[in-house]
Amino acid sequence: MPLCVQAGDYDKEAYKIAEKASRQKSWDSALALLTEIQISKIDNSDVIEYVVFSKKLVNTAKALGVDIKSDPSDATDVGAKLDWTQLTVTMINCVKTKGLVDTAQLFKDAWDIRNGIDGYYKLDAQLAAKYK
Repeated sequence: MPLCVQAGDYDKEAYKIAEKASRQKSWDSALALLTEIQISKIDNSDVIEYVVFSKKLVNTAKALGVDIKSDPSDATDVGAKLDWTQLTVTMINCVKTKGLVDTAQLFKDAWDIRNGIDGYYKLDAQLAAKYK
């Protein structure tokens, strides 16, 4: 990532990195890309929203054992490709180490993603058109 960019250029760069993260073959590689993005340098609130949602989606999906190839807008597809062993282990570990509140937060995050995915896709289309 360039150290010195003009205002607005970082917005485009941040969007491009987040968009690239959506095409990765593993949650870890997607998260590594998203971690590079410095939200404090982004001026465009839509890009901030896109990056924050992307990070939440990746972290939640990884924690729950969602297959990276599943379609997040299709609950049936996500459920069919879910790693149920991973989900069970995550829930047990989350309750043991973080308690019920954090476990509930993980499910709330999943619910928020389910409810926000259509808006995320619309935002992606708008940003893609803007930053071609």
